[in-house]
Amino acid sequence: MVDETVGDISAVFNEFSTKLRDIETRHDMLKERLLLLSQSFLRHEERIMKELSLMREDTKESRMDIDRMKENLQSLIRDSADFARRDELMVLEKYMKMWEPLKFVKEDDVKKMINDRLKK
Repeated sequence: MVDETVGDISAVFNEFSTKLRDIETRHDMLKERLLLLSQSFLRHEERIMKELSLMREDTKESRMDIDRMKENLQSLIRDSADFARRDELMVLEKYMKMWEPLKFVKEDDVKKMINDRLKK
């Protein structure tokens, strides 16, 4: 009977030992998975932080571009007050056509024309 009891205890102990090894193996696998997940998470977080930083820089540059465009637009608006209007240009064009400055001659040309006539 003692042998049976020792055999039963030994079998229980062996079973317990096997289950304990299985649990330890599972524990080690879970630790490895957790470590891999942690590393993956840290890499992912680092990549996201870099992207976020780049987005912030892009946003800052975009705001600066918008501010420059606003300044340029305001400058154009201020300067446009000094521009001539279309109707004013049309009036000037009408007077230029009436005056025809291209048909004017220089004094030297007139003298030359007179001398040429006199010689004939």
